[in-house]
Amino acid sequence: MSEEKKQATRIQTSILNPYEKKALVYMAERMPSWVNSDMLTFVGFLGALVMATGYALSNLNLHWLWLSCLGLLINWFGGETVDFIDGPYWAKMMVLCIYVIWIVMPFKILILTSALASVDQNYYNAAKVDGTRSWRIFWRITLPMISPTVFYLIITGFIGAFKEYSDAVALFGTDLNSAGMNTIVGYIYDMLYGNSGGYPSYASAAAIILFAIVLSITCINLLVSKKHVHY
Repeated sequence: MSEEKKQATRIQTSILNPYEKKALVYMAERMPSWVNSDMLTFVGFLGALVMATGYALSNLNLHWLWLSCLGLLINWFGGETVDFIDGPYWAKMMVLCIYVIWIVMPFKILILTSALASVDQNYYNAAKVDGTRSWRIFWRITLPMISPTVFYLIITGFIGAFKEYSDAVALFGTDLNSAGMNTIVGYIYDMLYGNSGGYPSYASAAAIILFAIVLSITCINLLVSKKHVHY
């Protein structure tokens, strides 16, 4: 005999729960057709983030608790929390972007700090004597003087983005296809050594395409740098 499935029921523990249920049903019936569960989950995550921000800032001023109240309302409308590892694609992509930025940021900050320190202070002193505004000093002096370093970071950033693989494996495991987070470098590896390995021709073609993409972006950046990079 097959066992009967038990249905979970929501326990009403609050005075406002009956009104909450009616309000949610009312909004669900009038929701646009393009709104799906992933969007509502993102709204719930955004509400939780707003709540946490308001609570943290309430140490400075109690008026920030109104921001937490707004976040609580958004979270109530959004629903469940988000699984950022096994959840929807946008959540996993957000985690990967934050992780990669966290990994590469120290090196880029170090390079930019060195570039800023190498700018001749006489330019700033002359601009201050002329009464130049801060934003104009940045656009007319600081940015042109560090433009070669910024150009270098942009080029290496594009190359690093297209050869991304190890960070995705660190977050989602070696089977990136099942996680829906595979990259072109991961595809090359799979064609050579993965579960679908044994196709070096596909791997070679993908590697050539990757080389062509990186070369094209680099050439475009080189053409743009002739007008905007000052050596």
